[in-house]
Amino acid sequence: MRGCISVAFVFVLVWACTMSNAAVPTGGMNMYEISTRPWLYNLTQKYNRPIQTLAAIPLSEIQDLKSVGIDIVWMMGVWELGNYGINFDRTNSGLLQHYSQVLPGYTTDDIIGSPYAVVNYTCNPSLGSDDDIRTLRKNMNKMGLLLMLDFVPNHTAVDCPWTNSTPAYYIQAPKGSSPPYNPQVYYLNGLAYGGMGWGDPWWDTLQLNIWNPETRAIRTQQLLHVASLADAIRCDMAYLLINQVFGQSWSSQLNSWGWKQPATEWWSDAIQTVKASYPNTIFLAEVYSPYEPTLQSLGFDYTYDKQVHDRLGSNDLDSLRSWLTSNTPQYFQHAAHFVSNHDEQRGAAFFGSWWQSDAA
Repeated sequence: MRGCISVAFVFVLVWACTMSNAAVPTGGMNMYEISTRPWLYNLTQKYNRPIQTLAAIPLSEIQDLKSVGIDIVWMMGVWELGNYGINFDRTNSGLLQHYSQVLPGYTTDDIIGSPYAVVNYTCNPSLGSDDDIRTLRKNMNKMGLLLMLDFVPNHTAVDCPWTNSTPAYYIQAPKGSSPPYNPQVYYLNGLAYGGMGWGDPWWDTLQLNIWNPETRAIRTQQLLHVASLADAIRCDMAYLLINQVFGQSWSSQLNSWGWKQPATEWWSDAIQTVKASYPNTIFLAEVYSPYEPTLQSLGFDYTYDKQVHDRLGSNDLDSLRSWLTSNTPQYFQHAAHFVSNHDEQRGAAFFGSWWQSDAA
């Protein structure tokens, strides 16, 4: 889901599939992931002049991506963040220790906040405006490139305005509970930290209640807004919103407040709504085994296939062959295969060398 955003990094995902959507070329697409603000920092160093906004990106940089065979660019981290997450990232002792390992000599200015603790789906003011996203997309489309942006369905930033105005949008401590709440599960206001219902949460986020019809409706509206700005949407930790998974993760809280499992899956409803207005929108799900086929059945055009990445990297061809033969051609037509991304080791480290990574 997340990674340290204190340094610049760029990764590649490869789609080895085709689909009927006219926006997708026959043979699949090559996708390039960019951590937007660190990339702009690198461009500033490269050109020896300030390049801090989307509008300032040299068009030649975009053309260069197209010239090496990229079809779609995933611009990670364009949305508005709050102060809470940035302050957390700058003061948490465990994170500070990690920064020292990955970026010795880092400064506070290098810590710019997680792109997955979103306050609102409007352009981060440090990058420009929504109109600047539209202009970037237009320029990319003219060059034959598509723009992908993130949507984080499971949670919001701790300081999202909804946490005060509409706390019922979130998972709340069991009814009748009183402070102090369990700090490993709940923020001070009794709203659950974003997560999977087990293990360490994402401490800079709060968990949305996708079984609340009002939450479902407002999130669909936000997804529509993202679709108005992008050709494709990468949906973070998408499988956590499957009714079965969500119910298992938050059963005690949901039962306490009387929330019942919806008759339909939110993803199916939301994707249908978006495609009614933006039929060419491409949906990519971050998902892990065994939920890939489920999300494909709910309308996702593509789903992560981490199994191929991991089995190929293990040098166990029998294991890889088993995975390839145990799934249907239909499954692989909607599978996204990556060399690396911000949650994984760099390709050269994982596969053993750059040439092995390139071959993968």
